[in-house]
Amino acid sequence: MNPLEFHVLLALADGPLYGFAIKDAVALQSDGTLTPRAGSLYRVLARLMTSRLVVEIEPREQPPAHPGLARRYYA
Repeated sequence: MNPLEFHVLLALADGPLYGFAIKDAVALQSDGTLTPRAGSLYRVLARLMTSRLVVEIEPREQPPAHPGLARRYYA
């Protein structure tokens, strides 16, 4: 497991998050050492989902409207 995978799992241990929130949590937890770009982050999420360590879920509450694509939540 690489450091980015570890920090993604650590971020999701506190509860479901969407992509940008995961990116922010990883940067915060790693004291800025890791600041994943979208492409890297979503490749890691895809690997973790293939390994069944992460799943995509529906949010518990309706998230606020967001201009653009709907947010995907991971747990």
